[in-house]
Amino acid sequence: MSAAEIRRQVTSLLHGHRQLHMPHRIRGPLVDPRSISDRLDTSNFERDHPLFSESNRRALGKFKSETADVPPTEFCGLRSKMYSLATLDGTRSFMKAKVVPRTYVKKHVRHKQYLHVLNRWSITSCKFRAFRSKNHRLTTRELSKVCLSCVDDKRHLLHDAVHSLAYGHRDIPQL
Repeated sequence: MSAAEIRRQVTSLLHGHRQLHMPHRIRGPLVDPRSISDRLDTSNFERDHPLFSESNRRALGKFKSETADVPPTEFCGLRSKMYSLATLDGTRSFMKAKVVPRTYVKKHVRHKQYLHVLNRWSITSCKFRAFRSKNHRLTTRELSKVCLSCVDDKRHLLHDAVHSLAYGHRDIPQL
């Protein structure tokens, strides 16, 4: 299998088009997690999990699984700091959306909405209340912001709708 074929399969896997078919010689875990446990922070795993350890808790430079010991089944990344992870058991959800308060995301945003925005190139908005201070006077304001969007304002999307270049790159066609 060539590098280009693997790249296409990984790209389609990340965008949810189909499953990745790896050659038989690569199947299975590539690295035994116990052999690299000195580089992992597994303090968020269940206490009865074989890899659970408090030794690297909150240590700088250690890798930590966002989903703990629950394996993620689907990833939907819309843009920088805006993604969702679906887990195998479906009991936990891991969603991030920059600019939107975490409480709003936790109560109102679901993984299916991320997929809808990605597949339909749509934008969702949200309304929430927030405290603001101006000249030492506290007020409550109702704000309306873009909640989910797959349009990245920092990157130029190429024609294949997968690859992108930073704005100002020499290969971006000039208008």
